[in-house]
Amino acid sequence: MTAAAIYAAAYALRSNTIDLDHFKPSEFGLWWPLLDTGLLLKLDAFREDLGSRVIVSPAKGAMGRFSNESSQHFPKPLIKAIDVMTPDSDMWSVYKAARRVGFHGIGLYPHWKPYHGAHLDVRSDRTDENPALWSAIKTAAGKQEYVEIERAYS
Repeated sequence: MTAAAIYAAAYALRSNTIDLDHFKPSEFGLWWPLLDTGLLLKLDAFREDLGSRVIVSPAKGAMGRFSNESSQHFPKPLIKAIDVMTPDSDMWSVYKAARRVGFHGIGLYPHWKPYHGAHLDVRSDRTDENPALWSAIKTAAGKQEYVEIERAYS
């Protein structure tokens, strides 16, 4: 069996075994079979809780990356993180919805273009009660600086 055939079978199997209300497999592109089921279910619940559009970020690496093995975006064997954009919601609402549905890693990015966004993950070394929290802001020099999450929504 070729790699293409194996991938096609995995894509079809995933499409038949998980039912999302707010997302289609095509929104995840080639990463669909490699995304953790818990991540996808929480993402769907996040969209429901937020009550407004959630767009999978079009940025390279928003779902999967092979450049950094310590990243939650690295498939080991499944991807545990996704970056999304939330054009119709403020950062406070995004943060509260992400906490309510139980993401274990939440990063807010108010400077992303064309819309602000968030990193959401289901890392195994944190819990609903003790998630990893951060935000990244643009400095006056145009660099991205990681800071406490409150700076993104206050």
